[in-house]
Formats: sequence, C-alpha cells, structure tokens
Amino acid sequence: MIEGLDVLRQRFAELMGTARAEYLPIIAGRSGDKQVEAILEHFRDKERRQEFYDFFHELQDIYEILSPDAFLRPYLPDYDDLVDMFHLVRNYY
Repeated sequence: MIEGLDVLRQRFAELMGTARAEYLPIIAGRSGDKQVEAILEHFRDKERRQEFYDFFHELQDIYEILSPDAFLRPYLPDYDDLVDMFHLVRNYY
C-alpha cells in the first residue's frame, strides 16, 4: 500500500472544492456553444489560463495516483467537466 494516500485524498478534495468555487461556475447552467463561449471568454487572459493549467496539472497528477480508488466516484462528473474545459482551453489558445 502506498503511504500518504490520505494526504492525497485530502488534497484532491481541496482542489475539487476550489474547482467548484472558481472554475465549474463558468459552465453552470450553460450548454453547447454558450458553454464554450463562456470558457473561452473566462480564460482569454494569459495569466488566468496559466493559473488554471497549473491547477489542473496538480489535480490530474493526484487523480492518476488515486485512480481507480472508490473515493473518486463522487468527484467524477466535475472532474470530467474540468478535463473537457482544460482540453478546450489548451486547443483554442
């Protein structure tokens, strides 16, 4: 068993809390083109994009270590939205 998994679970939960406060509201209540427009507008600023990239890479690294831990299940829909958001921003900018 890998030591420190509890620490990683806690950090993942913290990061998802940040995502739910800062990034997921961008797409809340929107779909399709409106969602894409909102994301691209939000991340137009280069510094804001870099902050998101740094945030997402840490989140993704922890996810890869923990997966397929059942702990992740409640986070999967939001995590999938963040993955989609990351790919959209990376591909557009």
